Amino acid sequence: MNKQYYTVSEIATIMGVSYQAIYKRLNTTLKDFVVVVDNRKCLRPEVLGVLGLPKSSTVKTTEKSTSTPSDNPSSFEEELKRIIKKNEETISFLQDEIKSKDLQIKDLSEKIDNLLKLVENSQQIVYQYQLLLGDGKDKDIIDISEQEIKHNEEDISQESKKKSFLNRIFRF
Repeated sequence: MNKQYYTVSEIATIMGVSYQAIYKRLNTTLKDFVVVVDNRKCLRPEVLGVLGLPKSSTVKTTEKSTSTPSDNPSSFEEELKRIIKKNEETISFLQDEIKSKDLQIKDLSEKIDNLLKLVENSQQIVYQYQLLLGDGKDKDIIDISEQEIKHNEEDISQESKKKSFLNRIFRF
């Protein structure tokens, strides 16, 4: 295969992501860099600049290498510095996201508190309104029940008078 192109798996290895992630980007941001070579999708070397990598990036192999970090300390240190810098950027980004989410949570908590106060006030108003309506109804009910009691007492007294009249006539 021609060395002027990178395969999808090589780009994935360089970036430290899965080849599926690169395939997802082939139809969007990497579309202009795709070339088919020997029925395989490859990417032109300019893609490294778009991905934020130096154009001289090399493929990291998973094979065991014969060199050790002590054999080439400067490249090892550079790699560590790059990893540390990337991790620090990620940490910074995540801290900013946490601050943003904390502000959102605080704002939503304040809104919930205000809504709870409004609901409590509404419940108190409804309760007071029910008491006002209930007092009027209770008075009507009390008036009606007092009238019914008086009416029932009159009926009872009339029945007793009738009985006594009947008793007097028929002497029961």
